[in-house]
Amino acid sequence: MTGYSKTVKKMNQLTAELSMKSMDEQRSVHRELLIRSLRRLREDIPGTEQFFAPMVKDMLHSVRRPDKKGDRENGRGLHYYCAVRPSGKQIRQISGYFLSGTGDFRSARTMLEEDYTTALSLHHAGYIVESADYLGRAVHMLSDICCPPHAAGMTYFSVYSGFHRAYERLAAAIYPEFMPDSQQTDDSFFSRSYFTGAAGFAGDLNRIARSTAAELEAVKIDPAEEVASRLVYTEKVTAQLLRRFFEDSTADPETACYPAGGEEVTIVPGTQPMSVRITSDGIKLHGVNPSQESRISLPHLTLRAAHRHGGYFTFSPVSDKSGRVLEVRGKKLVLRDFDPRRKSQQFRLK
Repeated sequence: MTGYSKTVKKMNQLTAELSMKSMDEQRSVHRELLIRSLRRLREDIPGTEQFFAPMVKDMLHSVRRPDKKGDRENGRGLHYYCAVRPSGKQIRQISGYFLSGTGDFRSARTMLEEDYTTALSLHHAGYIVESADYLGRAVHMLSDICCPPHAAGMTYFSVYSGFHRAYERLAAAIYPEFMPDSQQTDDSFFSRSYFTGAAGFAGDLNRIARSTAAELEAVKIDPAEEVASRLVYTEKVTAQLLRRFFEDSTADPETACYPAGGEEVTIVPGTQPMSVRITSDGIKLHGVNPSQESRISLPHLTLRAAHRHGGYFTFSPVSDKSGRVLEVRGKKLVLRDFDPRRKSQQFRLK
C-alpha cells in the first residue's frame, strides 16, 4: 500500500471535520447523483423532465438496490471495472473488456450493458416501471465505474480496503452539502463527450475507466478537491447516459440496438428462428425449442438482453442469479459465464 497510508489518514481526518460541521443528515451518494444528474439534464434539455417523471420514483429505489445484500447484482468484486492496478500500472483489455475486482468478465460494465438494453426494451413496450428498475441499476454501475477505487481493483477484500472505505466516506461527507461553488457551476458540464456512437458503449466505458483510475495520484495531493471534481464528473457522465436513453427511446430498435419485439433470432445454427416478444418480466423467445438435447427449454425462459457490440446480443435467464448467459455448444444450449471471446454466446436479431 505504498503511498496510500498517509492519504487514508488525511481522508479520514477530513471526513471527521466535515461531519462535525454538517447540518444535513447523510444521503445516499448514488441516489443524490441520480437526482442532480436529472436536474442538470432538465436544464439542458427541457423535454427530459416530462420523459423521466414517471420513472424517477422507481429509479431512486433501484439505483441503490445493487448494494443490498442478496441482490442479484451484489457480489464479491462485481461492481468493479479495473483499468489499472492499485499501483497505477495499466491493465490490458481482453476482447475490448477490462475485468471485475475478482478478474472475471462479469463486471460493472457488463451489468450496465444488460441493464441498459433491457430497460430500453421494456420502455419501448410500455412497461415504464419495470424499465425504471433496470435504468436505475445501469446508473449505479456507471457511477461505480467513475469511482477510482472501483476502476483500480481496490476491493473490500484486498489490502486496499481501507483506502476504498475512506474514499467513499469522504465522498458521502462532501456530497452535496460541502461541494465547492466552482464545482457546482462547471461551465463544461453540458459538453457532450460520451455515449454518442451507434455501435455500443465499449469505447466510452473504457475511456471513463481509464480516466477514473488516473485520478489516484490526484487523491494523494488533495483528496477533497479530487473527490469533489470526480463527483461533478460522475454527474456529467450520468446525465449523458440518461440523455442517450431519452434519445434511444424514440430511435428505431436497429439504430438504438435493443430488442423491441417482432424480430427473429436463430439460437442454434440450422434450426428454425425464434420470434422475440417483450413482456413485463423481460424477453421471451417463441417457437420450437432449438435444442431438444439440452435441459434448457427456451420457450419457457424469460430473458434479459445485453447489447455487446455492433448489433450482437447476449441473453441471460432472469431466473439465473449468477448472471450466466446462453451459449451454444454443438447442438446443445448451456449456461456459462459471459466471455466476449466466445462468439457462441452472441446472437444477432433480424
